[in-house]
Amino acid sequence: MERVIVGNEKSLADYLPPMRFGSFWKSPESLGEFLKDFKGKPWADAGFEDDNPSWAGCRTLTEAISLAQTGWKEGVPKVVKIRDTVNALNPVAPKAIKYGICGAIPDVPRAISGNIMNMRQLDSAFSKRKPVITLLSSMGANCGTSGDAITNRAAVVAAIVDQVEARGFAVEVIAIATAKAGGSTAVTAVRVKSAGQPVDIGRLAYGVGHVSMFRKLIFSSWTADKDAQFLGSCLGSSYNMDLKQLEGKNAYYLPGPEGTDVFDTEESACKQGLDYLMNNLIDQKCPPFKGMTKKETKDKGKSIFDDFPIPMPKW
Repeated sequence: MERVIVGNEKSLADYLPPMRFGSFWKSPESLGEFLKDFKGKPWADAGFEDDNPSWAGCRTLTEAISLAQTGWKEGVPKVVKIRDTVNALNPVAPKAIKYGICGAIPDVPRAISGNIMNMRQLDSAFSKRKPVITLLSSMGANCGTSGDAITNRAAVVAAIVDQVEARGFAVEVIAIATAKAGGSTAVTAVRVKSAGQPVDIGRLAYGVGHVSMFRKLIFSSWTADKDAQFLGSCLGSSYNMDLKQLEGKNAYYLPGPEGTDVFDTEESACKQGLDYLMNNLIDQKCPPFKGMTKKETKDKGKSIFDDFPIPMPKW
């Protein structure tokens, strides 16, 4: 059966499993603009109809498009709490290793004393950009998954991304959604952060899995295209990717909330949810977390970071 690929960033298909229909976008904004300009008749109501905000993240598609453009500002305080704790546990800073006539940081006492070797030089090997890390963050969740679980997970993912950046890696983040029906698969992927792009926490938190990103933008991107009609009105079944499909691509998968309850509450997301995603990255040998030890997520009272002196916050 012929594969149909649409969107303005079709190269993202290279990361993803075989599909019957693929929709790939440079950014949440570009997907939002496409849907804003869509004048046709969708083959199903999903995404386009008014929804219960507690399930879909917002009531209308127009609201979801606005969030894609401005970021998830209401979620920033929650994300910042986790981000600041994670970064405090693993601070990254250039190290001054020697003095010279030329350098990056002046040493005033040396200069006043007449010592011409008064400029501190940075460790260039440490300061060089390490290889780009691509994180594929699953947005998918079946209808029984609560909106809170999707949103809580989004906050944890954004915190992990920020820490990877803090460790000196250039990070590309691609949000993906996968659904299957009758043996055929539909996939949508959206680049929410390019390598080297500064982290905008509100925008990133929305793009990696705010409820409306999946249940409004992604749903409507499928129902707007007749080539995805094989999914049926219930839009098939969401599933997590097979990690073997990522071997050799320098890409690392963050599974969605499907099949686990660790993101059901803010407290469990902060502890067990964090462990769950970190364990997946450790299993995949993601370079920023090399040497870290996995933690059993069923251990409700302890987090992978509890061995460090700074505790995780309680929301």
